[in-house]
This record gives sequence, C-alpha cells and structure tokens, in this order.
Amino acid sequence: MAQLIPTDNLARSAWRQTIRQREASSEQQLVEEEISRCNRLTRWLFGGSMRSATLQQVRARQASAQARGDAAESAVTRALVTALPAGWPVLHSLVIEGRWDLCEIDHLVVAPAGCLVLETKAARNLGRRDLMEQAQRQTQGHGRVVRRWLDLRGFRLPVHEALVLPNSPRTGCEQTLSGLTICHGIRSALGWCLRPRRPVLPAAGQATVAAALARAGAEEVAAVSLARAG
Repeated sequence: MAQLIPTDNLARSAWRQTIRQREASSEQQLVEEEISRCNRLTRWLFGGSMRSATLQQVRARQASAQARGDAAESAVTRALVTALPAGWPVLHSLVIEGRWDLCEIDHLVVAPAGCLVLETKAARNLGRRDLMEQAQRQTQGHGRVVRRWLDLRGFRLPVHEALVLPNSPRTGCEQTLSGLTICHGIRSALGWCLRPRRPVLPAAGQATVAAALARAGAEEVAAVSLARAG
C-alpha cells in the first residue's frame, strides 16, 4: 500500500476559500453564458417551442458536475493508495506555486522514476470538445508547474503527466499529438503509474521529495494568503 501524504492545513483551506470567493464573483457571468448557450440550442432544435433554461437549472447542472468531479478524484486517490507499491508517497490536492499564481495538483505520486502528475476529470463533464482540450492543456500545464518547482529547488527529476478519466466508457491509454497520455479508467491509470521507467530515486529520496513538496507547498499557500490579506 502506498503512503498518502497529508497536504491539507489551515492556510491551504483559507486559500481555497479565497479561490471559491473569486469563482463566485464571476459565477453570474458564467451562468448567464451557459443560459444563453442552452437557449440558443433550444431554439435551434425545437424552434423555441420549449421553455428556456432557468438560473436554477444551470446552477444545478454545475453543482452536479462538481460532485461528479469530486467523486472521480476520491476514487482515484483510493486506488492509488491501495494499489501502488509500499513506500510510494501519494499527494492529493497538492497546492504549489506556479509561475503566476498557486496551482492545485489533483494527484502527485513520487515514484522511483520521478514525479507522476495526474489530473482527474469525470468523463461526463468533458462532453464538449473544447472542454476536453481545456483539460488536456491544464494537465500539461500542471506538469510544467511541477517540473519548474522541482528545478528551482534543486530536484532534477523527470516529471510525467497524465489525464485520468476514471469513469470513461473506454479502456486503455492513448497519447495525444502533443504527447499527453489519457488514461481511460482507473486500471489504466494504475498501469500507467506502474509502467517500467528508469529509476532515479531511492526510497529515502522519494520520501524527501514528498516531504519537501508538502512542506514548501504549505508555506507558499500561507505566504500568498498573507499577501492577499494585506
């Protein structure tokens, strides 16, 4: 069984609350855009014979999508901790410093071959092509953030990233033209994590890197929270 490294703390919780407030401030605009899109689609399909989407309907769909995403992340976390080898540190919802702002990594595994960055999405939430493309860009962006974070602190390690769709109707892994791996299903994600790669870290090194990520990430969250409060 792998080792789940605690990453939650008061500073990180405060930062997430700040993010929620920021998202809430722009929620009205997003909701209005979604209503407009739904109404255009309704008029195109039914000639305006159906009732327009309401604010409550759109918000209910957004809440449902959020719940699906949270459930997908929890399922992947349980699978990683249960199935990966003993001593492999697993960090869930790790917040670290990016180039312009803090960045939340869904799952980061410190393996003997380096860091494995997994971005988890509920497949049902990516029904539109633009949403899938956005998820792919986000995953690769998170890989760059982790790579830069490690390099700046003297950890010269390989970083591998994958987009995980735990409830995808498909199976297996595919690679995009940009080189990103998409794992369809949790079993495929575990197979990707356990894929043979050249080891670069002993067990003690894995623990050191994981501890540095968890500790420094918490300090960065606290520093940014204080700066925003000031």
